[in-house]
Amino acid sequence: MVELVLTRIVPEFESKGLIWYADYAGGNSKEVGPNTIPLQRREGSEWAAVEITFDKRFRPWFQLHFALLPLVCKRLIKGGLTPVPRDKAIAIYAPAYFALRRARWSGYRDGQFGYNYLSFDICSHIRFALSPEKYLEREVDELLSLLSILFDIFEHGIREEWVTHDFGYISAHVMLANSWRLMEQRGEK
Repeated sequence: MVELVLTRIVPEFESKGLIWYADYAGGNSKEVGPNTIPLQRREGSEWAAVEITFDKRFRPWFQLHFALLPLVCKRLIKGGLTPVPRDKAIAIYAPAYFALRRARWSGYRDGQFGYNYLSFDICSHIRFALSPEKYLEREVDELLSLLSILFDIFEHGIREEWVTHDFGYISAHVMLANSWRLMEQRGEK
């Protein structure tokens, strides 16, 4: 799965100027785990950031989160938001960060790409058992088909109503994972 992502998905991001910088998040290994591929485009007033995170255990699957990072980001520490310079920030420190999803709701698989052995979908188990390589290639194909949505967002920016939206789906394939506004609301309660 990792090899498929590195050879088929990462080059698509690189073609749009998103690069795997060694100093992403200030090079802090506590911010970015070894199971994450961070990609960033460092130009303009907001830097595009993508994090492809693989499951840490035995399941060959991954998720994709993204954000636009302003000059100063914020991190939730002990109930309050603390400023973080953009060059030390990760996607979750943006005013809002999002997940690219396969569909608004398609069961357990809506937010992950790959194979999950804990699934109750017997057809997935059979397809994976018969041809794991072909199964995982189809999963990568599915994500590739959604990248135009993400690139369009990076091209035109994140709309204000998305940043002020409640947790959940913004569109059929984009979900608000968290925002400063939501963190502040939770802190007030």
